[in-house]
Amino acid sequence: MPFYPVMPALGFIAALFVFMGLDIQAKLYAGAWFVLGLVIYFAYGMSHSFLAKKGDTDHGGEKSNQQMLAAEEEAFSSAARIKYYDIVIDKGRGAIITDVEGHDYIDLLASASSTNTGHAHPKVVKAIADQAARLIQYTPLTLRTPRPPA
Repeated sequence: MPFYPVMPALGFIAALFVFMGLDIQAKLYAGAWFVLGLVIYFAYGMSHSFLAKKGDTDHGGEKSNQQMLAAEEEAFSSAARIKYYDIVIDKGRGAIITDVEGHDYIDLLASASSTNTGHAHPKVVKAIADQAARLIQYTPLTLRTPRPPA
């Protein structure tokens, strides 16, 4: 799609154009509903967050795969992810992945995040850390950042 970087900006401009054409009462109603939506979004998110529950932020073997999958089942829609295996991955190094119960597996999936280098390759980890220290996120509407020296 050749206009992909431009489409969000065009959508925003079109929505702003429509919004500006509304009378003041419609703008006030829209603003009130927007604020109410934000309040509900954040209140629901804080009270139902999977990570906010005690003990869920440290996966160092404190909970079993089945306990964590059951908690996920309560928190997420069944369409939220494809359930290939009944394990919860805690960490990976090279071709070895480890679940929250401490069991090691050889990762034969070669997924996009580890196809050529394996999990947590030191050069990839360093490159990610260096980039995160410089800039984590930007939109396509901003100028390009210079490439780091090779």
